[in-house]
Amino acid sequence: MISPQADTLLLVGAGLLAGVVVGRLLPAKGETRAAQDSGRTSYYKSLNYILSNEHDKAIEEFTRMVDLDSETVEVYLGLGSLFRSKGEVGRAIRIHQSIIVRPSLDKKIKVQAYFDLGLDYQKAGLFDSAIDTFKTVIQLDPRHPAAYRHLEKIYEDERSWDKAFEVQKQIQKLTKSKDTMVLAHLQTEMGKTLQEQGKKDEATRVYRKAIQIDPRCVDAYLHLGDLYHEAGKSQKAIDMWEGVSARTPQYAFLTYKRLEAAYYELGRYEEMEQTYERNVVRNPGDIQSRLVLGDHYFRKGDLEGAVREYQEVLKLYPNCVEAHQKLGEVFLAQGNTDAVQQELQHLVEIFSTKYLFYHCGECGFESKNILWRCPQCKTWDSFVH
Repeated sequence: MISPQADTLLLVGAGLLAGVVVGRLLPAKGETRAAQDSGRTSYYKSLNYILSNEHDKAIEEFTRMVDLDSETVEVYLGLGSLFRSKGEVGRAIRIHQSIIVRPSLDKKIKVQAYFDLGLDYQKAGLFDSAIDTFKTVIQLDPRHPAAYRHLEKIYEDERSWDKAFEVQKQIQKLTKSKDTMVLAHLQTEMGKTLQEQGKKDEATRVYRKAIQIDPRCVDAYLHLGDLYHEAGKSQKAIDMWEGVSARTPQYAFLTYKRLEAAYYELGRYEEMEQTYERNVVRNPGDIQSRLVLGDHYFRKGDLEGAVREYQEVLKLYPNCVEAHQKLGEVFLAQGNTDAVQQELQHLVEIFSTKYLFYHCGECGFESKNILWRCPQCKTWDSFVH
């Protein structure tokens, strides 16, 4: 099955081909009538095959066209894209390499050939070659945003966060955009790497820079708080994590286990109840906070409070499996067997639900945990309930 990306490439190939067809309607100097007719027939056939999704036949006709007129560079470019879309990356690489070595090649065509070669290398997993090739594109055309974007994605996949950060700054400068959150995330990833290497002072500095770039970067607050906690600075860690709830209440639940540990160490665990209740007031639709608050009430023996919070969750999201499960546990503790049976019936009906899963708003990728960067489409901050 051809992917949507491959279909896009095929349409691009069709556009190139259509332009070449128009040119081929006019006879070249010294060209025989038979050659004209043969070339014109191949062009039309290739175009029809692409439009009818008969890609193998399109490639066959494309190859025949190249044999007829080896100087038609646009055809080579289209053929290389078709090979890449079909997974024949080696053939695509050879075609694009053969284009860039041609003397007196038009600069625009040369840039496109290098860019396509970079895409070939990237798809083949030859990332060092892809990086060098995209850099060549940028040298030839410093205002080529697509080359910068592909270069950044490779650096991100290789966890070269400092290089990805610099490229992202170039992209924003070039496109006159301002996406401080992406820059902050890249800084945070740099901090995590430094933290893993035991360079805690440097990591602290980088996390602070991430927060300075964008105060909404939750991940930076979480990890900076972790460093403070490890250093025995529990109150500073608490302040950092409580700041997440104040700035971005929808992410408050990410701080709870951290806050519980810190408050427990300080002998102030009773303050967690205030934290839960405060966050529910800040964001009444936050089912995660309500579930945690319900658990807290259940542990301390406030069964009515637990029932109230779990039922509030079910008012918001009737198919929330976790709320039904917890509500059943409370009813069981109360000895209310009829209510327990009712909750079990609800669970049977919605057992396969994925409601509490997170999914990427761009490509639909699902995860049980919130992710700051989608592993499938590589988009930042795209995960939602």
